[in-house]
Amino acid sequence: MTTPYQFGTIQYAQVSVGDEAQLLKAVNQGPVWIGINADTSTFMYYSSGVINLNSSACSPNSIDHAVTLVGYGNNPVTGLDYWKIKNSWSAEWGEDGYVRIARGKNVCGVASYAFTATVS
Repeated sequence: MTTPYQFGTIQYAQVSVGDEAQLLKAVNQGPVWIGINADTSTFMYYSSGVINLNSSACSPNSIDHAVTLVGYGNNPVTGLDYWKIKNSWSAEWGEDGYVRIARGKNVCGVASYAFTATVS
């Protein structure tokens, strides 16, 4: 029988609800696991661009899907800041499996349910 490897202790922390400044700091340290509202046709059939829906079109309180926040950027054409998010629906969906969602307005609840993890 082999001895299992020990990698350390995993600690997690929740990012303050709705705090996109704290979310930005967190993603600079590594991936952040977030819950979002994916129950819109804009999200389900996303193929490119930046999703920028208002809260009546995509409630930040109706979280129903887990994804991984991996980065952020700015669209040079529109000047819109966005989050870069990895989805689990295969590379055939979105932009090679990724979606860009507008930053700064908690669009689709991107900052409503976010967690980080560290191994010590």
